Amino acid sequence: MVKVSEKSISEDIIREAKILRLPVIHSREIAKIVSAKVISKLEKKAQKSSVTKEDLNITIAKEIRPYNKDLSFVYQNRGKII
Repeated sequence: MVKVSEKSISEDIIREAKILRLPVIHSREIAKIVSAKVISKLEKKAQKSSVTKEDLNITIAKEIRPYNKDLSFVYQNRGKII
């Protein structure tokens, strides 16, 4: 079992954004907004059932899509061979 927090999600988003060479200021803002939304959604889902890494990545991808489609693609395809 892995403990997930807003901070860990935010740091992961920023790390992936750096790999895509997105502006740091922009990615920090995105990470802050998205991580809060993701934690909220995962808390609701965790009350009903367990949450997997795949659930986490899919939720991040959905929440981040309006801000950056490339970053969303990274999360949608995590763990898959492209």
